[in-house]
Amino acid sequence: MAEHSSPLLQTKLHPVRPQPGLVDRERIMTLLDEIPNRRLTLISASAGFGKTTAISAWLERSKYPSAWVSLDAGDNALGRFLHYVVVALQSVDASIGVAVRRIIESNALPATTTLVDALINDLATLDAGLVLVLDDYHVITDGEIHDAMSYLLEHAPAQLHVLMTSRADPPFPLSRLRVRKQLLEIRASDLRFTVEESSELFQRTLPLDLEERHVNALQKKTEGWIAGLQMAGLSLRGRDDVDGFIAAFTGADRYVLDYLIEEVLGAQSPETQQVMLDLSVLDRFNGPLCEAVTGFADGAALLEQLEEANLFLIPLDNRRDWYRYHKLFGDLLQHRLRQLHPEKIAELHKRASTWFSDNGLVIEASTHALHSGDLEFFKRTLENNWIAILRETTVPELLMLIRDSVPIEDVLQSARLSMLRSMAAFQERDFNVMLRTLDAADELMEGDAGAEDYAEMRGQNLVLRGGRARDLGDHAEAIDCIQRAIAILPKHAPNSPDYISWTSEGMLLTILGSTYEQMREYDRAEVKYHESIRIGRAANDNLTVLSSLGNLGRMLVRRGDYVGALRYAEEIESYDEADIVGMPRTLGIPKQIRMRVHLERYELDKALEMGKKGLAVADVVDQKLDLYRMMHSLYDALGDADAGLHVIESAERVPLNDSIAKFLIISQMMRAHWLWRQGRFDAAEQTIALYHEWLEARMARPASDITDNELPLVATGIFNDARLALSQGRSDDALAALAFLRDAVANSEQVLIHVELYVLTAIALERTRDIDAAHATMAAALVRASGPGIIRPFVVEGATVARLLQAVLGKRRPELSGVAPEYLRRLLEACRIDETVELAPIAHARPMIGDDFQLTTREQEILNLLAMGYSNQKIADKLYVSVNTIKTHMSNLFDKLGARSRVEALARAREAELL
Repeated sequence: MAEHSSPLLQTKLHPVRPQPGLVDRERIMTLLDEIPNRRLTLISASAGFGKTTAISAWLERSKYPSAWVSLDAGDNALGRFLHYVVVALQSVDASIGVAVRRIIESNALPATTTLVDALINDLATLDAGLVLVLDDYHVITDGEIHDAMSYLLEHAPAQLHVLMTSRADPPFPLSRLRVRKQLLEIRASDLRFTVEESSELFQRTLPLDLEERHVNALQKKTEGWIAGLQMAGLSLRGRDDVDGFIAAFTGADRYVLDYLIEEVLGAQSPETQQVMLDLSVLDRFNGPLCEAVTGFADGAALLEQLEEANLFLIPLDNRRDWYRYHKLFGDLLQHRLRQLHPEKIAELHKRASTWFSDNGLVIEASTHALHSGDLEFFKRTLENNWIAILRETTVPELLMLIRDSVPIEDVLQSARLSMLRSMAAFQERDFNVMLRTLDAADELMEGDAGAEDYAEMRGQNLVLRGGRARDLGDHAEAIDCIQRAIAILPKHAPNSPDYISWTSEGMLLTILGSTYEQMREYDRAEVKYHESIRIGRAANDNLTVLSSLGNLGRMLVRRGDYVGALRYAEEIESYDEADIVGMPRTLGIPKQIRMRVHLERYELDKALEMGKKGLAVADVVDQKLDLYRMMHSLYDALGDADAGLHVIESAERVPLNDSIAKFLIISQMMRAHWLWRQGRFDAAEQTIALYHEWLEARMARPASDITDNELPLVATGIFNDARLALSQGRSDDALAALAFLRDAVANSEQVLIHVELYVLTAIALERTRDIDAAHATMAAALVRASGPGIIRPFVVEGATVARLLQAVLGKRRPELSGVAPEYLRRLLEACRIDETVELAPIAHARPMIGDDFQLTTREQEILNLLAMGYSNQKIADKLYVSVNTIKTHMSNLFDKLGARSRVEALARAREAELL
């Protein structure tokens, strides 16, 4: 057996020396410090995860005695393998394996156990421990060698610690070593680079000066695969367009492609390669799906085999039922599949779609049907699963499946596709498309004898029409449609596969509540929201619950009940993000609420933080624009003109379809205000002209016809007009515009608009020399603002308001008796009014009960009835609301008064002169 005595390559017996400038991997070094306490250390991962580099760095650092063998395919003979092992061990202690080496070199091998026993006996005589490193053990396929190593590990003395690096787990009884705590396992999940390590690699080793966002993007694309990061770095050298490269970087990149084909894919059998290529069309796979797509007989066994071979499979659950490919490896396989078998791709996707559909996974079924490229197959899949798609898709998924993938001409030929397209259009507020598809669905249903799901379809049709009517201010139409929908829609049990949150009774009550809110019937709105929450919670329907909580919170913000609004924001935030998947509006609502409260209370740092967080999660047009409006007001308060202009430009880039093109006036109004603030009055006037036709159309109607939805934009336009008129010396024009707004807001409880209206009116009155009226109006602003603690509208108007405040607070005005001293102190500080200025004491100033103290009109009514001894039920009957609504008001009331009981609440109220 000549291979036993063939010359040994000395280079295989020396460890790879760590290169200078290596990334510091303290995390991995700490794991490897356990080597002396274990019999076997197995570092098992795919190519390019830095296995060899890690152990060579640890040996260099620890100085632990070690014997090193770099294995290759030529070592697949027991004699040659043991020869290398013995020679390596003798580099540590020359007495080890002398007899064994003599036998090997004689080419007359005895039984394997005889050789290994002799080696074990020599090792047992050592005074100190040593590490035997077997690098690249995956190249060993010889059964005798595996048997010898198993025997060695079973009987090894305490002095020996075997360290193997391998791309696949060796066929040893690892579970036995694991149970005995004799095995240290380090796998790909441990070896992946963190973001910090990736950053250090790019800076020190390659080197490249990349921004943090570039490092994060490459870390995500490579999933911490070290070779992938290095190849990305090599590809980036000399490139200017870093963003473009990162966006295009995939497993088809030439460096990655060559490496993976040579090191990984090429080492597999043709049969295994084909199965791996077929699976690449899947984002995730399990055994049965693998069988359905590839035709392989035992999918679970195949996946287990691929995982043991470290072929870039990532388990997705603890049971190892579901897997996915590493992103770059999956990219490579898809690229190879397109090169070698493009004709198979459509059929593979169809098989996947059928399997997912049969197993109730409709989103993946639809996605694979789309990727099959067969439009008819895709449309049939959508039609067969339309209810489940409405129930389970997120908004972006729905838009992708129906808006972006099916031509509108095909949609209009199918009632079910029309309903899917209508819902997508409603989410975008594209009412033109929505009406077209709803009308098509109605016509198709009329011309058909009927189908089992038509009642569902007709009810959803009414829901969407009602939502559109509400958003356009047609309240009678909205209420009629929603009430008819409630009567038509089947009542599905919450756990039923046909239950759709969007058209459930709870969600319909939310729509009714928002309609009543627009009609300024706030109590009726509140009752509907609470009924919706009750039904939603009973059905475990988070979408309904969170929608109503969000509506309640924002309604209370508008009404100036910041305490209650923050409570609802906190309740929404108590839900795990996993519970809010697919609800982008809900994620942003607490940030909207908190930003508004902080902004108006002039807590600008907190407002900025909330604004940035809100914009990071906002995914619907109206929410984004509302956040941009607040950010514009924030930077205006900070005096940061550049940041303010950037916000305006960002708002102008928000895509608007034809149905919501009117939202363009939001950015136009922001720009007009910004130009006015810069003293560019002519440019401001030109910008105002862009939206003035819209504003004049509303002002041509009776002021009482302005809805609560329209009011904020109407108010902003009038405030811009008034400020420009005041700057141009046209005080009477300013007062005329503000007078219309005063009538429009008369029956609305939008407190912030009231405060800003009073402040600007007071300024205009002073300019006309009507000082008494100016002071009275400024006092009214203080009274309205003090409850919520609103400060910003006073500060941003500058010296005129500061002068008016000093004059008003210097008099004994009885209407200010309820304004809390703490609020006045905060206001004076924000306006930079010297607190040493002598202000007359305000008669009967009530003590402030907490920073957030304020009673709404309804809470004051309840407090009065409480003092008369009414029970919760009697109060509810008296005010025509539900007992649950009264309990909510009572809870808010007790919190504001700092009370825990009725008796204590009444005592605190009398102390504060509220009764």
